[in-house]
Amino acid sequence: MGGNVFPRAVRAILLMALLGGCKSFNPISLASSTSTASSTAMVTIHPENPGRSIPPDFSGLSFEAIELAQGSFDPRNVEFVNLVRNLGHGTLRIGGVSLDKRVYWSQSNLLSHTPPDVLVTGSSLDGLFGFAKMTGWPVSLGLSLGQDDPSAAAEEAQYAITKGDKSLLALEIGNEPNLFAQNAFRSKYDYADFRIEFEAYVHAIRLRAPDAPIAGPEVCCDSGVNWFPRYINNERPVLSFATFHLYPLSGDRKLPVTSERFPTLDRLLSASLMAASMDKVDALMQSAQAQQIPLWIDETNTVNNGGAVGVSNVFASALWAINYLYNLAEHGVQGVNLHNQLNCPSQSYSPICRAGSTFTARPVYYGMLLFSQANRGKLVPLDIQTSLNIDAHAMLGEDGKLRVTLINNDPAQTVEIIVRAGGNYTKGQVMRLTAPSLGSLSSITFAGSAVNSDGTWSPGTIETVGLEADGFHILLSRGSAALVIIE
Repeated sequence: MGGNVFPRAVRAILLMALLGGCKSFNPISLASSTSTASSTAMVTIHPENPGRSIPPDFSGLSFEAIELAQGSFDPRNVEFVNLVRNLGHGTLRIGGVSLDKRVYWSQSNLLSHTPPDVLVTGSSLDGLFGFAKMTGWPVSLGLSLGQDDPSAAAEEAQYAITKGDKSLLALEIGNEPNLFAQNAFRSKYDYADFRIEFEAYVHAIRLRAPDAPIAGPEVCCDSGVNWFPRYINNERPVLSFATFHLYPLSGDRKLPVTSERFPTLDRLLSASLMAASMDKVDALMQSAQAQQIPLWIDETNTVNNGGAVGVSNVFASALWAINYLYNLAEHGVQGVNLHNQLNCPSQSYSPICRAGSTFTARPVYYGMLLFSQANRGKLVPLDIQTSLNIDAHAMLGEDGKLRVTLINNDPAQTVEIIVRAGGNYTKGQVMRLTAPSLGSLSSITFAGSAVNSDGTWSPGTIETVGLEADGFHILLSRGSAALVIIE
């Protein structure tokens, strides 16, 4: 996180608390960031102290519920299937604001509401679970709370459990209920109102499917942080895992430019923004750990309200995504789902976009792609010595290899990073993530290759690097990242 000393200290505390995955973990002493030459950075890795593993399905995707009625999850959409498969293991989450605003369920294709906005049917879920089986990604399925119809939700849940079988990860009730009054789904609404409705839904669902997996509360924002511990304390017995939605920057047009959440490229890649995000995560983790329940950030991305032109839709978002996913893992989060609006507006943060029947990878997707190649084994502590806006993360695989991710957030300066890996490591392979600039919309490659038109990807250019007297020397161009696999 750049050369700021405070975030390094935060990282040291985090590693002490979480990398070991238990209270008895005895961390190494991590050095604070100190200035070196303006174009160099030193990364010292400690493979002798591996910590917790990142779950293999940690990095997933979230989608608006209206996509169920638009044929997006047809398993015959080969490009879409390939784009998901490229990312390794993961989970699909179906929800978003459209869930409570526009979605109605009818197994029989008949609807009493007139006119319906979006009708989700049994065939819609058949397509979703067919897609899930094709990709190997299980589904967290949102049930509309906005419609206030426990019976319909229970019918949909029963159908999903029967048809989805092992492809169903969880059922989620509503989307961001703490904003129901703000979004005009209810005239007045507080936590007590939500609890009554949530428990009515659970009761109706469990009458039809006693073992139905439930996740929640699906809240966001500061008010959601306040709701979260009350919900976890009250509903823990029925929950498989806890959920929260997080967007570091705001797309609110009324937001003043001076706000810490106003979207700019510099702010997106700043250490202070990442630290603020992790402070919120730490508060959530404290409640989740007290109840011994996993925490899932199951809807998240760069800028809320759909994104911001020149920030959420450009290459900088790929660098942010890599660092963000690692930080969430280091803070103990169990899983993450980056949100998509498949019918992408110009400012969209979506990893994947659809134009007609064509699905394409957008900038943030490439960050997820690098992370999927790096997520092997256990997190390893490290320290960074630099005055530059550099991030680094490392993992130790069961194959004994170190996978070191290096990120140069500086828009103008190339940096030479010296990686001290320790042990008997002697050689490495380098896979670079590059684009013409942080503001690029296209011409993005990872390991020398762009994602193909059919949605597939394979590495094209992999460099080799040898051990020098003081470590492995990696020259990292401005606004770029690299995965270095050291053995």
